[in-house]
Amino acid sequence: MKAPRRPRQTLLLPRLCISGLALLAALCASHFTGGSHSQPGQNGRHLSKREQIVENQNSSISRSAVHEFPEDIFTLSQKRQGAVLLHVFCAIYMFHALAIVCDVYFVPSLEKVSENLQLSQDVAGATFMAAGSSAPELFTSLIGVFITKGDVGVGTIVGSAVFNILVIIGLCGIFSGQPISLSWWPLFRDAVFYILSILVLIL
Repeated sequence: MKAPRRPRQTLLLPRLCISGLALLAALCASHFTGGSHSQPGQNGRHLSKREQIVENQNSSISRSAVHEFPEDIFTLSQKRQGAVLLHVFCAIYMFHALAIVCDVYFVPSLEKVSENLQLSQDVAGATFMAAGSSAPELFTSLIGVFITKGDVGVGTIVGSAVFNILVIIGLCGIFSGQPISLSWWPLFRDAVFYILSILVLIL
């Protein structure tokens, strides 16, 4: 049984691919026409991005946190002339493509896997859906640890988990419009394992 595809989204996928290629070509063209804009070091040589990060960390001068990340491919003058719109279009393209992939492929595939493995909705939500929803926090922590050498991993994971548990569930209860009967066992189970995982992470 194949996952159902919506006609418009099926036709929209090639358009998104073409738009992505066009956006990538525009980025490459702007990068090559802008030339190299790496900052020279003290001895006159051009520093790589990795060396610039190390230099920023070793510098005694307090700098903004944005300098801990690799530099943008556009210079400040290019951004003022309209290159920042490419960032906006790229973000819109990625969000729209992610929505299509999740709606057309990811959710039906999870339903099919859960059906074949005979998993309940609670188990599927606690495994596959949890892995998908926690992927942004994982990559944010990896970037914070290995690129910026900062301590944002624990705060990112704990803050995101608290938001998912308290805010999202609270908003669902507020806008449900009707009384919802909940079983005590799933709440107790998830709360206990969440507390244990946070303790292991902190310790």
